[in-house]
Amino acid sequence: FAIENPPLKLVLIENPTATDSINHMGVEVQSIDEVRAEHERITGAGLPTWVEGETTCCYAVQEKFWVEGGDHRYEVYTVLADAEQMKNTPKIADVRSAEVCCAPDTQSVNITAQR
Repeated sequence: FAIENPPLKLVLIENPTATDSINHMGVEVQSIDEVRAEHERITGAGLPTWVEGETTCCYAVQEKFWVEGGDHRYEVYTVLADAEQMKNTPKIADVRSAEVCCAPDTQSVNITAQR
């Protein structure tokens, strides 16, 4: 689901092996410059980050970094292009340990919105 005002995107991916109810949350920005500016702002605030850079994930080529704050992990990213395949769904370990990886054991779920 993507809502324009306010900007919100909800992606639901089923993962029967997950132990948490939320894997991560994401903040999509409009450009690589905005990704870099957010990274600078967040690291300046002292939060741990991990730069993934350009990657293909969830049917999109993205430029991103990860941040850990509170009890959750967030990705800050911009979409550079569409990708033909799902690739792997991000599964974040601990951004401080640089064990960020993708988990091929998840599957996508198609959802149709009705009014």
